Amino acid sequence: MNNATVEIQLSELQDLVCQALVGLGLSPDDAKIVQEVLLYAEMSGSSQGLQKILERTVVPRPTGPIEIVSRNGAAVRINGNQNSGMAVCVKAADEAIERAEQSGIAIVTTHNTSTSTGAIGYYAERMAKAGMIGVVMAGSGKVMAPAGGIDPVFGTNPIAVAVPAGDEPVVLDMATSGTALFEVIRAARHGRMIAPGLAINSAGDPAIDPD
Repeated sequence: MNNATVEIQLSELQDLVCQALVGLGLSPDDAKIVQEVLLYAEMSGSSQGLQKILERTVVPRPTGPIEIVSRNGAAVRINGNQNSGMAVCVKAADEAIERAEQSGIAIVTTHNTSTSTGAIGYYAERMAKAGMIGVVMAGSGKVMAPAGGIDPVFGTNPIAVAVPAGDEPVVLDMATSGTALFEVIRAARHGRMIAPGLAINSAGDPAIDPD
């Protein structure tokens, strides 16, 4: 495997990522949003970054525009209409900020998206930078077995919390599993093993091979 590194200016990388996303079928507006979320993860050392382009988990299949189904005081419900999960979550975060400014608290739910939401710490931090305490939770597909089992039952179901604190918010962004799924995918892509105790194979035995 070629481990050579290439230095690139951040502004050039932003342009290249946007071009790649538009090439995959995203609108220019959505490409800019997705680029911001992916590079937030990449610059943070998260596995939710640019490899999502390689894994093709960023390409939406929209059936209509993002739709606010209901606004009821501090509560908002958003139908993503199979748009990008990242674009929908940015809209949800901004709705939460607006509702919380008016009501002191807000809860925004989203459904019917067609791609990964990426690093959910991005949306929590977006709210914290607006002076709010941001809490974001997401479901995911069945990839984890319960204790004593071997069949996938639970998702990695991440949680993020961001709190305003001086110049930059304090952000917690975590999977509820031993590691994030995309950490395993990244290890496989780079040909390295994962740490012991994070995974089991189909027979229920401890596994360090990401494949």
